[in-house]
Amino acid sequence: VGTGPVAMCGQEVTVRYTSYKQDNKQIEDFTTRDKPLTFTLGDNTIMPVLQEAVPGMYAGGHRSITVPLSMSYGIKEYQRTELMSGDDVR
Repeated sequence: VGTGPVAMCGQEVTVRYTSYKQDNKQIEDFTTRDKPLTFTLGDNTIMPVLQEAVPGMYAGGHRSITVPLSMSYGIKEYQRTELMSGDDVR
């Protein structure tokens, strides 16, 4: 839930996340990196799903989402991370 301010379009936000394939194989983990992921909501520089999932969250909050293939990394990134065609990400 979180107790801080609400994230809104145009704001810079910092997130930590872990993504998994449907078979629970971890793809990437931004929770253990030295630098979390920072971006501006609405600038379209990151996965579309993060642009949609983060607005409305409270700072310090947690959210679990399932990401359709079309909203995640794109085909080149899928090949890099060995995702199979049609796999969703969570």
